[in-house]
Amino acid sequence: MVDKLSTQAKRIFVICDGFPPISTTGVHRSVALVRRLAASGHDVTVITMEPASDLPVDYSSVDNIPPSVRVIRTPVADLIEMARFWRRWQTQPTTSGDAGSPTVSAQTKPSIKDWLSRWLQVPDRRSGWFLTSMWAGLGQARRNRPDVIFSSAPMWSSHLTAMVISGFAGRPWVADCRDPWRSNPYREFPYRAHDRFDGWLEGQMIRRASRIICNTHPAEADFAGRFPDNAQKFTTIPNGFDRDETEQVLQSAQAADDGIFRLVHTGVFYGPRKPEPFMAALAHLVSSRPELRDKIRFVQVGPKNYGQTPIADIADRFGVRDMVELVGSVDHRRALELVASGDVAIAASQTGRNAQLQIPRKFYEYFGLGKPILVTGGACKVVEMLFEAKLPPDIYLLENLDAEGQDLANVIAEMFDRWQAGSLVNSDRQIDFSDERMAGDIENVLISACR
Repeated sequence: MVDKLSTQAKRIFVICDGFPPISTTGVHRSVALVRRLAASGHDVTVITMEPASDLPVDYSSVDNIPPSVRVIRTPVADLIEMARFWRRWQTQPTTSGDAGSPTVSAQTKPSIKDWLSRWLQVPDRRSGWFLTSMWAGLGQARRNRPDVIFSSAPMWSSHLTAMVISGFAGRPWVADCRDPWRSNPYREFPYRAHDRFDGWLEGQMIRRASRIICNTHPAEADFAGRFPDNAQKFTTIPNGFDRDETEQVLQSAQAADDGIFRLVHTGVFYGPRKPEPFMAALAHLVSSRPELRDKIRFVQVGPKNYGQTPIADIADRFGVRDMVELVGSVDHRRALELVASGDVAIAASQTGRNAQLQIPRKFYEYFGLGKPILVTGGACKVVEMLFEAKLPPDIYLLENLDAEGQDLANVIAEMFDRWQAGSLVNSDRQIDFSDERMAGDIENVLISACR
């Protein structure tokens, strides 16, 4: 149970790019916080963006927002798409000018335009939302001066908006970083000027924010190590799961009674998070134990492609197409039902540079569902720190995936044998990873920032 630091109601601004009806993973943390703040009697204003065309939406999710919460949705200009059109136009062949005048070849022009258009992606691809959100936030601050401002990534434009409003209103600002900024393993700029400016923006956030929240201990340690003079500002509040939704899913989910052991992966394979290791593991498994071909299935809930390559083709290349079930993209509730009806939930994370700083949010949902969990990649480090080395017996960690799939095959075989013997049972969940805990901890940070 989280103890509140103060019962005095506060006027709180929440700045986040993702909020219902937008339906992405990052929305859940903001919704849980807003509901907690409203229930505690705080006056809450949310400044968010109108759903962009490339984002999934669920209009029924708006019903989860308390009526007392003031929601301001502002448009976002798709500056990147505008730049793409600009660059396509610039790649058309050009003719030389007058003799002696400088010319730019068709080969040189795209690189110049690429350099310019890359500025539209600093700090992120939603930079076109910064101006509209800032303008709306300043207007709200003039009318209803906030006691504290909260901003949430992963889109760092939210922090820039909050930084401006905080400076204008002279009020404390709490930045919820969730994922790392500069240390994000996917964050790379091909040009030095963009990279330096991006680093300067991160430094401004660190120096100007009153408190900074991370969602993993390794991410907090990374920030504190790079900004030791501001180490006292950082704290870690892990993600959570919706307890009510989890209970409803467990009541409705039905396990298949067909004698097949199902490993369920939800989400997208992209970048270094590849499906090949799982296909290789299945192939290695059946080569040593052929009888398992008809008893084990890898279930992919989410996009059926890895980039432009169908996962079915990858499975076929390894000779295990018959062991792979491709469900496709479904809504969040249905995805949880498929996890609950399976036997093992897979939390696959990336490997490589700074991979140990992050963990998929779905790990907490798997934990809430009480499922045995197989974690792969850098997230294993985060899980170890979450449980302080006292890992439940039904959570398996495999940080490094070998190309042949032997180690992963061995883990799957061990889980299968325990399942068949009836000993792969859900352990008691002694740690509270609920959204209520998470939101209560964030509320405490907000209240303490007001002092």
